[in-house]
Amino acid sequence: MKLAIISTSDKIGGAAIAAFRLFKALKKSAYPEDSIKMIVAEKQLENEPDVFALNSNWLLKKIGYFKFAIEYIITNKWLRNLAVSANYSPAILGENIAYNFTVRNADILNVHWINNSFLSLKNIKELVYLKKPIVWHLHDMWVFTGGCHYAGDCKNYLSGCGNCPVLKYSGPSDLSKSHFNEKQKMFQKANLTIVAPSRWLANLAAESALLKQCKVVHIPNPIDVNKYCPSNKQQAKESLGLDPKKKYVLFGAMNTNDERKGFTYLKEALNLLSKGNSALKNDVEVLSFGKILKGENVALGFKLNELGSISDVSKIITLYNASELFVIPSLEDNLPNTVLEAMACGVPVVGFETGGIPEMVKHKETGYIAAYKDFQDLAQGIEYVIKHENYEGLSAASREIVLKEYAEEVVAKAYSKLFDSILY
Repeated sequence: MKLAIISTSDKIGGAAIAAFRLFKALKKSAYPEDSIKMIVAEKQLENEPDVFALNSNWLLKKIGYFKFAIEYIITNKWLRNLAVSANYSPAILGENIAYNFTVRNADILNVHWINNSFLSLKNIKELVYLKKPIVWHLHDMWVFTGGCHYAGDCKNYLSGCGNCPVLKYSGPSDLSKSHFNEKQKMFQKANLTIVAPSRWLANLAAESALLKQCKVVHIPNPIDVNKYCPSNKQQAKESLGLDPKKKYVLFGAMNTNDERKGFTYLKEALNLLSKGNSALKNDVEVLSFGKILKGENVALGFKLNELGSISDVSKIITLYNASELFVIPSLEDNLPNTVLEAMACGVPVVGFETGGIPEMVKHKETGYIAAYKDFQDLAQGIEYVIKHENYEGLSAASREIVLKEYAEEVVAKAYSKLFDSILY
């Protein structure tokens, strides 16, 4: 079998990281190593000979940036609120990869996140016309909506979109409706199988008007459990210049303007936890990685240690191991890589009961699942883990779940079984 994995990027963004991890997992499996190829818009990982970039020189990169800028400007003109621009992709510009040698030579096309002007709807149609089996790995809801990545409270994708709440010019025949119709015509002719990494997303896809006729399979994203693994917490703290006597609550910094990321609830929870609890406030500090927007109010009730953006994977792993827990306040999420990474390192996770998070975190066994949008319960969850009398048990159980359900060989085996069922 020859497989072409198609993704906007091999490194930038959670979907790209998950796609690349699948690429590596499959290359380690029973298939010949040279049978698995990956195609991206612009290659970030230079030491990967089987990752091929469309924008492979200076001029092509500039053209790619120009297309992205044009689509970004057009999209923002259509939206009611610029704060949601990252949640809507019209896919009007892109590249025709139907004549790419790797695509032509593949037995199966494994499509991942292809937005940001990598593939347009027209380009996807060109892939469909090749008549090759397409296994589309969902990273959000975009494939079965008229353009949004997460629908929130909107259920229009169940009936055909239109009257889109995020569009400035909304109505029964708006942009979301026309793009929905375009996808519908295209998918009717496609040899399409859908893979969803969370059961939550699999259920949404199976219920959607666009994909309800497709085969929908649940296969989670993989993680290298030999790389992401527990290490000595005291040593990890000291290597990062942290106080080895303190307990640390870790979170990934986020776009605080994006309501879906739930930063407001995290802030409320930590401030609530710090009030009237001087012992906890003296013992606990907060860690963040990623970029917090300048000028944002990040007063969290505890001392905040900002480590900024970290590209060194070994340092990220050390950061997880320096933390007593990882908290993710997302209000809507698929199967977050950060949750997998934390649990693989034996770090319990606290988050809301939403999306795929409750599938990963077992309540009071590997962390704490708080009631949706309940910052008081989120605070209780943080305290539950910090003060747990058998923290080592929580930690070991977190690691064990990842070994059983998300390890590379487990996911590769499930994918191989799916590919074989399609081809043979």
